Amino acid sequence: MKELINDHINLREIKRLLGKVSANELSQISQPCYVPQLKKHFYQLLSLTNITEKELKIAVKNYWKGNEVGILETDIYTNLLIFYLYLFLQKRDTYGFDSTMRFHVVRQYSGVFYKFLPKYCDPDVFRYTLDNLTKTHIFYTKETIGSALLYFSNELKKRWTPSIRDYYKDPKGISKFIRESRGRINQSFRSFANSYHYNAEHGLKISQSEEYNDQVEDKTGTSKFVDDMVKNITVYRIFNHSAYDLAYNATKADRKIGKLLIVKMMNPKYTDLLILIYNLFLKDIKHTSTICNPKDLFKIIKKLLSIKKSNKQIYFKQQMIELLISLFKDAKMEKAYKNYSDQTKFVYLSFLTFYLILILRKNIC
Repeated sequence: MKELINDHINLREIKRLLGKVSANELSQISQPCYVPQLKKHFYQLLSLTNITEKELKIAVKNYWKGNEVGILETDIYTNLLIFYLYLFLQKRDTYGFDSTMRFHVVRQYSGVFYKFLPKYCDPDVFRYTLDNLTKTHIFYTKETIGSALLYFSNELKKRWTPSIRDYYKDPKGISKFIRESRGRINQSFRSFANSYHYNAEHGLKISQSEEYNDQVEDKTGTSKFVDDMVKNITVYRIFNHSAYDLAYNATKADRKIGKLLIVKMMNPKYTDLLILIYNLFLKDIKHTSTICNPKDLFKIIKKLLSIKKSNKQIYFKQQMIELLISLFKDAKMEKAYKNYSDQTKFVYLSFLTFYLILILRKNIC
């Protein structure tokens, strides 16, 4: 695969594409019967690598020459992704490497899904199966399929980084990496699919009324709902552009600083704090219509941020301020924040609050 290296490989755009797509897909996968559609990105990646499909096929054939391998190893899409893994390691680009590994795992899941559920998938049966898995199943222990795939991605990284680093010298290691990538996901989804087919044959599914209650009436009362939403921010690093634009329009905060704060918030260390913030916001909300009505939502935010003091030891505005200060510190702007006027500090507090609550609104309404 050395022959593919050229001066026009756009690793920056490759990283951006793989990061964006993998984060979005890991989030979407938790939806019943959702299957990632990644084939369309293959030719985008070829273009960004400045190679043709024919050149890739020849390089893959040369790489595996003299090794006994099967279809999994010679798949050109898989080989292209492994090529990126190697390049990002050479550049010591951790984010690029992690994004590519996640994309690789999501792609393996897509192939396994079609293998066990090739024709039709019933969302109600799918949901019922997820809700009734054994407590030892990885989809249960990790709470969502997306979280399970993220776990697989991290485990593969720990185990196979040395082989990927020695990419040209260790084809056997790369072969084992590919087979383990597919095998672990295959095993987990096979057991899930077996339960799915059993439930489908016996008419076991989530009823429409149960689905409605879960998604609308009781949605804000479930800890899993908040956990999944926060995970999209801190683990899957999903940047919500519409919430960002609306938060900016509402507050006129500096765009660059606002974006920097959001990026710094995309860190697992903020998971617990964001869960607390969302729960504090939701605890007095009795009807989701309050959140869905823009005027009512604006009044709630304004009221919460206008609180000067509170008898409660923990309250919403206090936690938001703690988050804001921590983000400025992470951005190495702690001194600048301290020198801001109270009005400017409030602008950024409002911006961050609007951003988080607008994400909540999008997930509910």
